[in-house]
Amino acid sequence: MSMSTRSRKKPRSHSSSSKMSVEAEVNLDLSSLEAQPDTLELEEKLKSRDENERLSAVSLIGKMFSAEGSKLAEKDNILWQAFLGRFVDISTTIRAKCVEFSKGLLEKHPDLRESLGKALKSRLCDGDASVRLATVKTIVTFAIEEDTAGLDIPGLLHCVGGRTLDKKYAVKEAAILGLARIYKTNLMSDYLPMSMREVMPWIKDKILHAYYLPSLDDKVLVESMIKRFLIPFELPSRERMLKLLYFYGTIDENSKRAFLEIQKNMEFRIRRSLTLFLDCVRNFDGSPEFDRQLNMRISHLKKFLTDPTMASEFLPRFARDLKKDSELMDLMESLLSSEVDCETSANIGRSVLTKLGANVKVNWYRNTIKNLLLRTTNNLLDQPSLSEFLTIIHQILDEDVTTLEIIGLSKSVALERAIQVLNVFALVFASIFTEEHALQLITLLQNSRLGKNLCSAILQALTQIGKVKPLYYYGEFQEIEILDSICQDMFVNGTPKQVKGAIRCLYTNIDPVDRASAFTNLVLSLQNNLDPRNENYVSAIVGLGQISLLLPEDFRTEIKSIVSKKLVNRLLNNPARRINDEDKNMDESWCAKDDLPKITLAMVVGIKALVHWTIGYPNDQKTIFKTLEILRAFMKSPTAYVRPKIAFSTSEESWLRLSAGLGMLKLCRTIEIRWKVSPHQFLQLSQLLIDKELEVRVRFAKKLHMSKTGLPTDYLGIFVLANFEEDKNLKVTLQQYYINVIRERRERLEMALIMLPKEQAVFSIGNITPEYLIVFAIPILANSPNFDSIESRRCIKRISTCISFILQPLLTDNVSFVFCQQVVERIKKSTYMVDPEDEEMNSKIYIICDLIMLYITENMPVTITTTTVEECQIPPLISKVYFTLDTEKKHNNRRSYLPQSLLNSPIYGKRRRVHTL
Repeated sequence: MSMSTRSRKKPRSHSSSSKMSVEAEVNLDLSSLEAQPDTLELEEKLKSRDENERLSAVSLIGKMFSAEGSKLAEKDNILWQAFLGRFVDISTTIRAKCVEFSKGLLEKHPDLRESLGKALKSRLCDGDASVRLATVKTIVTFAIEEDTAGLDIPGLLHCVGGRTLDKKYAVKEAAILGLARIYKTNLMSDYLPMSMREVMPWIKDKILHAYYLPSLDDKVLVESMIKRFLIPFELPSRERMLKLLYFYGTIDENSKRAFLEIQKNMEFRIRRSLTLFLDCVRNFDGSPEFDRQLNMRISHLKKFLTDPTMASEFLPRFARDLKKDSELMDLMESLLSSEVDCETSANIGRSVLTKLGANVKVNWYRNTIKNLLLRTTNNLLDQPSLSEFLTIIHQILDEDVTTLEIIGLSKSVALERAIQVLNVFALVFASIFTEEHALQLITLLQNSRLGKNLCSAILQALTQIGKVKPLYYYGEFQEIEILDSICQDMFVNGTPKQVKGAIRCLYTNIDPVDRASAFTNLVLSLQNNLDPRNENYVSAIVGLGQISLLLPEDFRTEIKSIVSKKLVNRLLNNPARRINDEDKNMDESWCAKDDLPKITLAMVVGIKALVHWTIGYPNDQKTIFKTLEILRAFMKSPTAYVRPKIAFSTSEESWLRLSAGLGMLKLCRTIEIRWKVSPHQFLQLSQLLIDKELEVRVRFAKKLHMSKTGLPTDYLGIFVLANFEEDKNLKVTLQQYYINVIRERRERLEMALIMLPKEQAVFSIGNITPEYLIVFAIPILANSPNFDSIESRRCIKRISTCISFILQPLLTDNVSFVFCQQVVERIKKSTYMVDPEDEEMNSKIYIICDLIMLYITENMPVTITTTTVEECQIPPLISKVYFTLDTEKKHNNRRSYLPQSLLNSPIYGKRRRVHTL
């Protein structure tokens, strides 16, 4: 057929024969169709309005194109383009059929890969999940099994990487699993194509980033990928450690954090929880207390399994089997031992599963315990592997060519990554380190080619190891003298970070009896270096803070004198500023910490040292009061407090406010000190969340979130100000922080109610129950500068959005609604204790109470009953520091303090009926 004939469109027949299927109409063998195909008719069928005709045409043409040795695509490019056009067909079935033929086309026709690859990219973003899933599987299978020459495999795999965040779990799982299989295939091959060398680094990042997704299924999937594909557990010790270094060498910072979190989660949460579960079962005595403890352990353990229903059913059965079968109990305890190597651990896991029945899909009991063991078993590190890893570090130092080629990094980068991995090992698997390993680390410290920064990192590793097995634990250990000399040198000449690491390392690893004598020379050298003209001035201040925190009683008199004269009076109250300090970073609202003037950097570090010194004396009322007042003054205005002759720049003030706020948060994590914080100090601290500098708000919010488990519920009320945030990204982050805090508090509350008797639980859960934050959120919001008028409709509307912000995640069940309503009713019958005569402040508090009651009224479930009130186990108490019961309002304060203009319309949405409790 000539091209001129092809260009003339054949008129469409309307006879009944046109309704026949394409297979009946073209009743010829594939060979004859290829020899003399009626391609014009097929092209028309591809564009037919009838879906069945298009589907039949796609099926037939797909077979013709994908046949072995077929040249039809070369002969008739128009038909080929028409076939590619069906990849965007409106019918899901036709798009799926096109993807189905793609694998055969990619395998048998390399010349078609470029155009076909573009079509497949579009299907990776298909609106139908089944098409996306089929496309992912097609690309991954081809990338693993076939030669990728002529195909833009990096571009296609980048698109597959985008599916690791797909909203459908099946597609997401296929993408992550496929990328992991591709990574392992290329990892184990002797030759790595250049195209795949570009792909390998980001594959690891894509997989590890999925760990940050909220679903537990995603986290379990990523953990499995690491063990099976990224760092294959079945490899010999040396090869596994080399693959680990190759893996860790090129991942980004977020992936490093995810990797660390995975290891910490396995060791500190799952394995520890399973250990407590086994201890509880082994100590079975048949008492009612045992049943309560066992239920508590099961309740905690099932949170690590993706199917809580199955876990609730089969974990009690597993406990019964453990009680009956002592061999099974011994196997489980051996599995959790730090002395078991990875290969033995895998064999023990198989032996445990053998005792639980046949390996069939319907054996849900076995599958549930298998999932638990997969998350529990340590397949990464054992003592032989650790010895091999330390040997690899020595080989990198010696510039061993073979080792560096396997790792694929330069010597400096490989050494830095290896020390980082060593720190991960020391933090998570400290119990695996033996005396021999500790000796090797100290020998490594003596290597002059290591550099001070890496030496500091190794000291940090020794500190973590020393928390589990200090060096003095091994008896006469001569290498302690070597460690002492290295640390003493860093005390005098090191950077602030090195000084801190050296002090903590030596403190952790030497005998407590010898600590005072070991640090005597350090205190003397600190006194000499605490001079603004000394180049080690900042390091000396850091050292002072660490000694004050770790050894408060041994050097009480000396350090108190230093803190009073040199730290407070000379540095914080009267800093020796230079003329050019004011000009540095004057036009910037924020700068890097290292860009601060030296004296300002010393003040930032000095505030932290003052906090450390105060923590060392938690019962010294006078010291605590003075420190808190200094911090409050710095948070309010560093310039107004210090009154320097040479003014602070904007960035310096930002750093000083932030340092004071972080210092107060650290103080409040100490139980004896947190109750000594006055309302004025607490309210001043809360204002940092609406500070004028964005970076101050970001860092303060991050620290507030990180300290969530160590702070009482009071400080969670600060999140009420998050709704004033104008930066969209930070506001989303703050909302996520707040939701995380509420979730973790509820988990802790649930455990407390299970573990403690009811009488004890009522008195101990006040610092855990998240609903109590409403008591402190009310005065924080009332004292906010954004609440500047009690008559302004716009202002009160804005306050209502803050209330909605904190109540929406907080009020999740009937009990929480009842509790908050009772608390607010009590506050409305009280007077603001901080300033009882301030009528405007009291009115602000009552307005906030009215807004909260309106929210509760409009959103409270209609199922609230008297039984719900009785089920509320938490007493609705209010803080006497902020509120005192007003005798005039004791019996009735039902007056509405909202402006009249707001009473006629619902503030939060549809008004519901009022609930009376």
